[in-house]
Amino acid sequence: MPAYGVVFRAHAGTLHETALLLRAGSNSGHWDPDPLNVILYGKGAPLSPGTGYQYYGGVGTHNGAVYHNRVRVGRHDRAELFGRVDVTVADYGFGPNADYAMADRYLPPEMFDDGRGEMSWRRHVLFLKSHAAEGPSYFVLRDTFPGGEGRSKWWTWLNLEGPDKIRVEGTAFEKDKVPVEKVIAEADMPRRRGQILDMATDFGASSWFWFTEPYDICVRAVMQYAASHGASETKTIVEALAGAGQDYFYVVVPRKNGEAPPACEKLADGALKIVTTEAADYVFVSDAPIRFERDGVLFEGRAGAVRVFKDRVALCMNSGSGRIGYRGMIFEGPGPFEKVVAMKDLKPGVTTVEGGYEKRIVSVDIGQGITVRGEGSFEAKLDGETIRINTTGRARMLHVTQPPFIARPQYWIDGQEHMASWTDYPASGWGTYKNTWLIALPVPEGEHELVVKDYVFPPVWARPFTPLIGTPAFRGAVSVATGR
Repeated sequence: MPAYGVVFRAHAGTLHETALLLRAGSNSGHWDPDPLNVILYGKGAPLSPGTGYQYYGGVGTHNGAVYHNRVRVGRHDRAELFGRVDVTVADYGFGPNADYAMADRYLPPEMFDDGRGEMSWRRHVLFLKSHAAEGPSYFVLRDTFPGGEGRSKWWTWLNLEGPDKIRVEGTAFEKDKVPVEKVIAEADMPRRRGQILDMATDFGASSWFWFTEPYDICVRAVMQYAASHGASETKTIVEALAGAGQDYFYVVVPRKNGEAPPACEKLADGALKIVTTEAADYVFVSDAPIRFERDGVLFEGRAGAVRVFKDRVALCMNSGSGRIGYRGMIFEGPGPFEKVVAMKDLKPGVTTVEGGYEKRIVSVDIGQGITVRGEGSFEAKLDGETIRINTTGRARMLHVTQPPFIARPQYWIDGQEHMASWTDYPASGWGTYKNTWLIALPVPEGEHELVVKDYVFPPVWARPFTPLIGTPAFRGAVSVATGR
């Protein structure tokens, strides 16, 4: 969903569906900011749902509230930016055995007061899917911070229930020692140190986490939601604190109560081995291309997996152009692609995968300070005060520098009008923040002609339907402030 993010789903519609929503799109809201937030459901349980109630007014309701599954960088009390369109899915690759997406959030230097400059926060999500509805479908996430290595980070996750349902290395937090609906100093927060975190619910399932390194894991807040009919709901926010130079690389497993967790091992930078009841999965997630060779496994790319089942192997090249193989049987080419080979059919040799193309981020300067940036291939030009772009390739998002002659973009794909998003410049210091003036254009797969120009208001907004409210004051109403 280019303007909103990615929905990962396996066995949709069954009682054991596994689903995760990654919020990363140009359709940005004003309040409260939740870029790169995730929502998790699995094993018949709402493991980490959304915030719950629109008008909740308790702890953490300031700009940049703490009740999302995100990472804060630099300072915990730093106000978040909203209304920007440069938080989008930058890469993806989907297949029968593994799905992948990487979302990139640019953080301008004006957000920080430490003099370290601009940075990015990238959230990688790799979804390893079981072919059985009740099987071990799980996620591998990696949060990286190019340019922000010297800054502290706070990884945050919301669990549906109280703190006594949360265990670090098998030890639960004590319910009576965690204040409810109260913000406390970080030094006073209950904390445990470890690599294994288990968040249980009242629905017979939990979210089980394994981190590649130990962190101080704290309870930031306990929130109590009360509904008008007398029901209540408790949610607990947990944080893992990372110092300068650290990132977060972790496994997230929805599991039934009593179900054994997988065995996890870090093999190299960007490489994990995860053994479930179904397979031994060699999993790879990296910002830059990596090379790994061990146990008969070969991987040269950015993200993917070699899934070794009892009777077959699934070779998943989800991101990057490179080589992937098992026991000498190698496939090479630009991802994403997936090959499944029966164990009895493994034969040494190299096969080139046809039909793909290398994915590259390119920038095209079309004059007057206007740049078109995104995954190629595309051609762009300025025709008077109209921006024209011809695209080929897969679906993705393009970003265009917003010129002064376009106040409110109007956008067409092959002559059909679509929605473009553009930065809410007051939320970025009235346009003073770097990379503020941007237009985001969702592009469908295939060959298309894109046209962007300034919107001209008609006398009455044309509607393809008959309005139910016939009052003249409402007919054709448009916000003067935003033009929307």
